Amino acid sequence: MAHEAKHNFPILFPIFRGKARRVIHQFLCVAGVIAGLASLSAAQVDRAGLKGTVTDPSGSVLPQTHIVAVQNSTELRRETNSSSSGSFDIPELPVGVYTITLEHDGFKSLTFVDVVEVFGLTRTLDATLQVSGGDEHVEVSASSALIDRN
Repeated sequence: MAHEAKHNFPILFPIFRGKARRVIHQFLCVAGVIAGLASLSAAQVDRAGLKGTVTDPSGSVLPQTHIVAVQNSTELRRETNSSSSGSFDIPELPVGVYTITLEHDGFKSLTFVDVVEVFGLTRTLDATLQVSGGDEHVEVSASSALIDRN
């Protein structure tokens, strides 16, 4: 008489019987799910983020400031505008070195060069724009100007 399986999952370990086989099967299923979720979360660490707040010299927030992030090596360009609270957020940036430019009518544009975006981190870049007397531009080296509170 041939041996018939009494359950609906394949016999993975013929030396184990009954409850031991079910426990091992459940363990392997859970381990597979955990491994799958870990690989999905690992896929997101090749990204970084940039956030900050834009203010004027008096400390008042500047809504609708135009922010442009350009990756130096690929020319990838991401743009956003600051919110009514002066804050901005550019998530999911590929890691690399960026040039960040902030522009608002009536203010000097401000450019941060060589801003390094690192795996899995969101860099905080708060900026104060100076009142403009015409078409003026300020450039700041990222190494001396960035305050990263993360």
